[in-house]
Amino acid sequence: MIETNDEQTLSVRELQQIFDQIKEYIPAEMEARVESIYQEIMNQAPSIIEQRSHKVDEWRQRLSTRWRRGFDLYILIQILADVIVNKLKEKRSTDSNKRFTAIYGLFFRACVIATEVRVLMENGFPSGALARWRSLYEIGVISWLISESDESLAEKYIEHEYAELNKLNDAFSSAYGKGLLSTASEQVVKEKVIELRTKYGKGFMDDYGWASSAIQSNGNSKRKITFHDILESSELDKQMYADYKFACQSIHSAPSGFTQLARQIINSDASIHGLANREFYIPATNSLRSLLQCCLALHRVCDPDGKDMLYQRLMLRFIKECGNEFYEKEISEKSNAT
Repeated sequence: MIETNDEQTLSVRELQQIFDQIKEYIPAEMEARVESIYQEIMNQAPSIIEQRSHKVDEWRQRLSTRWRRGFDLYILIQILADVIVNKLKEKRSTDSNKRFTAIYGLFFRACVIATEVRVLMENGFPSGALARWRSLYEIGVISWLISESDESLAEKYIEHEYAELNKLNDAFSSAYGKGLLSTASEQVVKEKVIELRTKYGKGFMDDYGWASSAIQSNGNSKRKITFHDILESSELDKQMYADYKFACQSIHSAPSGFTQLARQIINSDASIHGLANREFYIPATNSLRSLLQCCLALHRVCDPDGKDMLYQRLMLRFIKECGNEFYEKEISEKSNAT
């Protein structure tokens, strides 16, 4: 088991040292004024927080009333995905054990992220939901690549965890003077990294280095592999990639990310910055499509003949219904705002 250190957070003494250094640059009279305002705000804090919470609760109730059917359909599809995967587990073959292990782990993460997307939408954060779907999209694409390949690629994907842990541990060591891992775990990781570098070559340590053999076998001779390379080498429809690039804008500090958020605020009936009562169609439908993609990837491994696709087709039917619900409500909300 890989263990982490419990001493990564700053101690009270270290925080006090930082505050003392900051005080050297603050005039004494300003510090007194700051303390006075601080105490005044703290005295009024319960009332301020209660008023804000009441306003947010009322706003969320209106949002829930508008979008309830879409959210309910979304939850039903998540439940159906669980049913599908549990049925597939019964059909798994020992010949595809590593692929199953890798894709099943990715599916579990996909389920968690799909729930996070829904919670963000239910609370009025469509930009955050779209940004979170970005990770779900990556999981779906990687799951599909692994399902297309043999057991060796899945093995590389699983083993690449050591390369990532080693890089993360070095980053913590550089920043805090002590690594993320315990001494014993760090030794295990370092030894495994040496073994993997010898086994697969230095390029294996790079981001997506585990996919290098699959990408190069498709005619791409790049030394460093990117996520776009993985997408291009797969059989997947590239339609959602445009939405993926759009989602990046709300994650990174690009000016278009600010413009997108500002538009949602201006067009919203919320008086609290950041909340929006629409723009849910793309994050909702794309998240469900990516979740279905993960299910299909697992299906290719557990049932390669594809004889039993009943539940997958049922899931697709629900996704279409959910998409129509969000789309029609989206159009209605935009019409009411004009």
